[in-house]
Amino acid sequence: MASHWSNESVTVFTAVVYYKDVNKDLKHFSCALISDEWSYDKGSIFVFSKALLNDVSKMIPFKKVYYWSDFSV
Repeated sequence: MASHWSNESVTVFTAVVYYKDVNKDLKHFSCALISDEWSYDKGSIFVFSKALLNDVSKMIPFKKVYYWSDFSV
């Protein structure tokens, strides 16, 4: 129970990646990046986005990225 009531926090960066497969069908997948760094500013968004794009580039070839955001930062 001690860990259940712990006050430790993390930052969770969520994203949905939409892409078209070889047949031009729209596909998507969701992901979450978790960090013990509490800051959530433009710098952290840049770092999360860079890590996400690095991982996605290993799975899906792409030339262009469009961002949609809730503008929380």
